[in-house]
Amino acid sequence: MGFQIKIVLLSVIPSLVAMSVAIAMLYQESNELIKEQSNLVRTEAIDVKKREQKSYMAGVMRDVRAIYDSGMDDAATKENVKSIIRSWSPGGMDGRLFLTDYSGRNLLRDSAKSVAEDASELEPSSSRELLGIGAVPQLLSRARAGGGFEQYLSKNPKVNTISQTLGYVELLDRWNWVIGMEVYLNDIDQNIEKLRALHDKHLSHVIWQMLDAVLIAVVMTCMIMFKLNEKTRGLADVALTELNQRIFKSQEEERAQVARELHDGISQLIVSAKFAFESANTDPSPETKQLTFQRGMDRLHQAIQEIRLVSHALRSPLLDDLGLSVALTELCREFAERTGLEIKCKVPEDETTVPEHVAIALYRVTQEALSNIDRHAAATRALISFTVERGFAVLSIADNGRGIDHSEVCTGKRPGLGLRNMRERVSAFNGRVSIASSEKGTTILVRVML
Repeated sequence: MGFQIKIVLLSVIPSLVAMSVAIAMLYQESNELIKEQSNLVRTEAIDVKKREQKSYMAGVMRDVRAIYDSGMDDAATKENVKSIIRSWSPGGMDGRLFLTDYSGRNLLRDSAKSVAEDASELEPSSSRELLGIGAVPQLLSRARAGGGFEQYLSKNPKVNTISQTLGYVELLDRWNWVIGMEVYLNDIDQNIEKLRALHDKHLSHVIWQMLDAVLIAVVMTCMIMFKLNEKTRGLADVALTELNQRIFKSQEEERAQVARELHDGISQLIVSAKFAFESANTDPSPETKQLTFQRGMDRLHQAIQEIRLVSHALRSPLLDDLGLSVALTELCREFAERTGLEIKCKVPEDETTVPEHVAIALYRVTQEALSNIDRHAAATRALISFTVERGFAVLSIADNGRGIDHSEVCTGKRPGLGLRNMRERVSAFNGRVSIASSEKGTTILVRVML
C-alpha cells in the first residue's frame, strides 16, 4: 500500500468512524426524544378525552338524576332512566354508554347478558378476557369507590380490533346500578404512529444528508490529498535536485581541498625533501652533507604527518578499528594541537556499540562543528560530550565563543557554518539537531535514535 493511500486512509477513516458514532448517537437520542414526545402527546390527548368524557357524563347524569332523585324505584321509572341513557349519543367521541348492575349484566340490552359477554360477541370465547371481562371488576370497584376513570383493553366494534379504552363510571347505589361511558383510544394510537412515521422519515432524511456530506468530504479529501501529493512530489523533486547539486558541490569542494593539501603542503614537502637528498648526494663535505640529509628527512617526516592528517580528515581509521569514543577523543586531541584551542572530550569509559552509519554521521558533525568554532566562534574553550541513553546517541558540542544570530540558528542558512549540512546528515537517520546560542557561547545538541 502506497504512502499516499495510507495518508488518505488515516484522514478518511477517523472521519467515517466519528460520523458513524454521531449517526448512532443521533439515532438513539432521536428515538428517546420521540418516545418522550409520544408519551407526552398520549398523556395530553387522554387528558383532553377525560375532560370531554367527564363533561359528557355530567350531562347524562343530570338527566338521569332528575328522575333518580325523585325517590321512585318502580320498574317504569327504571325503564325511563334506561331510555334516557339510550337517547344520549356519544357525539364526536368514539365510544359508548353502558349500564350494568353489580353482577355485570348489561341493563341496556338483553338482561341475560353481561357487559363482558356483550362486548365479546364480535370475537370467539377464547378472547373474552381481552374484551373487557377483566375490566368489569375494575369498573365496579371504581364505581363503589365514588366513581372515576379506569383504563383497560376492550373491543372496538367499529374497527373490530382490541384497543386501549378509557372508562368513566358513576354509581346509582340505591338501585345497585353502575352507569358509565367508555371511549376508545385508537385515534390517539393512530396519531402517535403518524408522528413516529413522520419522525422516522425526517430522521432518515437527516442521516442521508449526513452520509452525503461525509461522501462529499471524503471525495474532497481524496482530491486535495492527490493535489497535495502532486505538489509535494514536485517539491520533493526540486529538493532532491538541490540536494544532489549540494552533494556534487561538496564532493568537488572536498576533492579541491584534498588537491590543495596535496599540492600546497605534501607535494612541496616531498619536493623539498627530494632537493635536500640530491644536494646531500652531491655535497663533498661530510658535515654539510649530514645536515642536508637530516633536513630532507625532516621534510619527509612532515609530509608523512600531513598525509596522516589528510587521511584522518577523510575517514579516521580509529572509527573503524576502535569505535566512536576513541575516534572522538583522538579528533579532539589532534584539533587542539593544531589550533591551540582548549578542548575537553567526555566519552563513555565503556565502549558502547553504535551503528556504523550513526557513528560516521556523529563524527562528521563533530568535525564540522570544531571547524566552525575555529573559523567563526573566536572561542578559547570547547567541550565535546558523547553518551548513549534510553536508546539514543546524544552528542553535545559547546564553546565559549561569541555565539551566532538567532535567525541563523533557526534557518541554518549562514554561509560557512555548515548547520544545514549537520541537519541533513542527522535527519537521514531520524535524528534531530538543536542549537542554543548566546553571547556566552553556542551549544549544539544532536540526538539520533539507535
